[in-house]
Amino acid sequence: MPDIVPVPGRPLAAVESGTTPEAGNIIPGSFASALVPESVTAGGGSFTPAYGVLNISGNATATSMPTQNTDVPIVAGWAGVAAAAQGVTENAAAGTLTVAAAGIYLVAVTLNLSQPNNAGDRFQARVYNNATPQHLLGLQKMVNATDFDCVSFSGLVGCAAGDVLSVQIQDQTNGGATIVVIDASFNVVRVG
Repeated sequence: MPDIVPVPGRPLAAVESGTTPEAGNIIPGSFASALVPESVTAGGGSFTPAYGVLNISGNATATSMPTQNTDVPIVAGWAGVAAAAQGVTENAAAGTLTVAAAGIYLVAVTLNLSQPNNAGDRFQARVYNNATPQHLLGLQKMVNATDFDCVSFSGLVGCAAGDVLSVQIQDQTNGGATIVVIDASFNVVRVG
């Protein structure tokens, strides 16, 4: 059976009858690039897919929240994944993802939290679009100073070209709090 060589932006075509992914056949050669087309057409319109991700792995630097109920950006420990970005600029130093094109974006955040200096405090993490908090948030009460807790949340955010997305956190119980975001994932994918 001949190899199928995909062309980004074009449908994956079968060289021989019955040699399609839908038929469950194993297709020789690489077709990973066909999984992310250059454009998508749906509902009479089209758009170019965009995606980006920032990760934190093994961070030990605390995020300080000097004032109760005041969001502060999570900036310690982010790293970009350049191979996993298209149409989104990753800024690991600032903990931000900037979208190049207007559209609807699925935003997903997972934070692994530890070492709060105030045991029993309740923390809220939230996605921001530029300086505007979005209705995407997660809450976690840290019972003990040695707890490791995870909070995950996701949803859709409408963005204009050049909008900057970030994740911020606050202590809802006390001012002067700190917490360590040990591991995290912050993903955006254009869906419309």
